[in-house]
Amino acid sequence: MATTARSPRRRVAPVRLGVGAVLALSFLSPVARAVTVPPAPTGTVAGASTAADPTWGVLATPEGRAPRVRALAVVGRTVYLGGDFTTMVPPDSPLPPVTTSTSTTPSPTTPAPVVTPAVAAVTAGPPGSQRRNHLAALDVDRHTLLPWDPDADGPVSAMVVSADGKQLYVGGDFDHVGGVAAPKLARIDVATGGVDPTFQPGVRGGVRALALAGDRLYVGGVFTVVDGPAGGEARPKVAALDAASGAVLPWTPPAMGPGRYSGHNGTPTPSESGGDVLALAVPADGRRVYVGGNFMSLGGRAGLVVLDADSGRPLPQQWTTGRPIFDLAVSPADGATVFASAGGSGGQVYAFNPDQPTSPRWATWVDGDAPGVAASATTVYLMGHYDYAGKDGALRHHLAAFDATDGAVDPWNPTANTPWGAFSAAVGAGHVFVGGEFTRINGRPQPGFAQFSLPPPPPPTTTTATSPTTTTTSKLRS
Repeated sequence: MATTARSPRRRVAPVRLGVGAVLALSFLSPVARAVTVPPAPTGTVAGASTAADPTWGVLATPEGRAPRVRALAVVGRTVYLGGDFTTMVPPDSPLPPVTTSTSTTPSPTTPAPVVTPAVAAVTAGPPGSQRRNHLAALDVDRHTLLPWDPDADGPVSAMVVSADGKQLYVGGDFDHVGGVAAPKLARIDVATGGVDPTFQPGVRGGVRALALAGDRLYVGGVFTVVDGPAGGEARPKVAALDAASGAVLPWTPPAMGPGRYSGHNGTPTPSESGGDVLALAVPADGRRVYVGGNFMSLGGRAGLVVLDADSGRPLPQQWTTGRPIFDLAVSPADGATVFASAGGSGGQVYAFNPDQPTSPRWATWVDGDAPGVAASATTVYLMGHYDYAGKDGALRHHLAAFDATDGAVDPWNPTANTPWGAFSAAVGAGHVFVGGEFTRINGRPQPGFAQFSLPPPPPPTTTTATSPTTTTTSKLRS
């Protein structure tokens, strides 16, 4: 979904503008110009460090952007990257000179081509560069590129790790992984990078979202048919598969209705095939499936629908957003709250909890699309194309953090450049990981991927009550 390519130097705070002026800003067209971002303060500010660890990135193009890192997953002390890239570059590699510029950029919801001309034209990279087609793995602590190399032949848009941490499910627009036929969805061994031949799904179309719940793998994307024992079975761009075999399960949500949110303002647009499913989340109890996307009619809901995990039917508890939902993340603190990132006329980040139906627990504004969200036990991290966040218009260039309890803007304030900035996020291994098409973080070269360290959790606090019963309270913060 498109958004405005604003200059970070514009001093426009929403509290100084009337409603009409705010809406007018959101309708501006992208501009063909480089975006200069001043460096952010370094150090640790109320949680994650604002200084990125020097680590590997992806090879930037002469157009002045990085091929997008669209998906991130963490297993132990390893972070896995998926996206549009085909080459990885060592830390502190020089960026290629910008030789061309473009006035438009593909929407974050538009399926990416297998290899864009700009990427195909640049393959060698600086000294030490290594080929990694759409999938790569980095050592979080040593900041090194690992030999893990599944070799997908098309972009990767979604990843999720098995409960035992031994398998990585990947979805996207590829047809083969490691030369093995694996159209759009594959299960890859975390240790070897090999494709599991026993996992044979039949998803007929691009995959944009994945979620695991027990022995079920939920899949969302642009497809309308999934192969079953009796042939193709209709699914409204979201389906449930057996996580072991990939077989389609008899979990059938309502049909997808017409209409989709399109354009950088989430404009309601006629579309016979409806929108696409771009995000999935299943809370810890496994009873609900949150489905987000740019659809306007899935179970009578637009942008977000909550489905029963048993029947696939919409549940009575629903929330109305009136805008496309791009990403979803379950709170690791309670396993029940779901955070959502959204686009529209200015973006939003939401906190939804079934204990508070019909309205979000909190919602916070940003002035551009927000395609990626991740959470620690205390903080929500939002990736996007915005420059300002919160009711007071705090300056935040594409990266921001919010208090998980009330949505207040956190002081964390690193900066990412390029008009489109960041797209994906993950929290794990004591770090916040971000991916996108940026080429610099805080003014330093760090194309497409960055990691920020989190402070270690405090030691458990033990309190003994002055009563016949001894009570021990442990408080941990990640």
